Amino acid sequence: MGQRSANRRGNGDAGPAVGAGTALNYTPRMRPFQSPSDRRVPGTGIARGPSTLRRLTLAGLFSLTGLLMLGLPGCGLFVTGGRMLFGDPAETPPFEAVTDVDLTDGDHTVLVLATSPELVKAKFPEVDQEVMRRVSRRLRSAGVDVALGDRVLDWVEERGGVWSESHLGPIAEEFDVDYIIVIELDRFDWHMPHSPDLLQGNSGGWIRAYGASEDGGPIAHVMGGKFESVYPEHRPESTLNVTEKVFRERYLDRMCTQASQRFIPFHQRDTVL
Repeated sequence: MGQRSANRRGNGDAGPAVGAGTALNYTPRMRPFQSPSDRRVPGTGIARGPSTLRRLTLAGLFSLTGLLMLGLPGCGLFVTGGRMLFGDPAETPPFEAVTDVDLTDGDHTVLVLATSPELVKAKFPEVDQEVMRRVSRRLRSAGVDVALGDRVLDWVEERGGVWSESHLGPIAEEFDVDYIIVIELDRFDWHMPHSPDLLQGNSGGWIRAYGASEDGGPIAHVMGGKFESVYPEHRPESTLNVTEKVFRERYLDRMCTQASQRFIPFHQRDTVL
């Protein structure tokens, strides 16, 4: 029995054989306890407590950021660094760039009008009202004080349903607004020419802004420019995948977002072309 116990321990074991009647006296080797602050990174004299590990991690992140930035030439170094630290900055809208007026501060009242030719209305009778409502809603959500466009439409209808630039002064006075935004659609369609089963939004026209005089003088043109909108640009959608009404609503929303970006700040990633 003593021999079998010795064999189990293996050859070359320095410990004595355990025979019959021999008490097993084994004390395991224990590693002395070290607090986190006493533990060291192997090969260095640096303690690796929790706070030290956090400092090492932050140092590594800043080093990686620095290496990435070193690979960028010129101003790209500072632009990328600023975006990494502070996020994507908002773009200044064309209206503010021209007038130095930030409409989102709520100190100026704006009214939105839309007009389109009879050919467009024949296919989409509500297009003017829908453009007015959707652009107004986007401006209002950004903090712009927007007058109710439906009242303006009623006012115009009471005077024959036709208005022109000469009516803008009385409209501004009637509704006590500082600026009038006019969206003039030359075209608005959502079908590919000669392909009724393919859907592609296509619109264009002018977007103008007029400022009312504080002393009741004539209204002044303060900003304007053409706009073009095509969506999707390369691959029209099939009526087998989406209904005409759903596509038209989606495209109308996109076009109105594009129009509103002339007047309110937006992030570059949200730019609608």
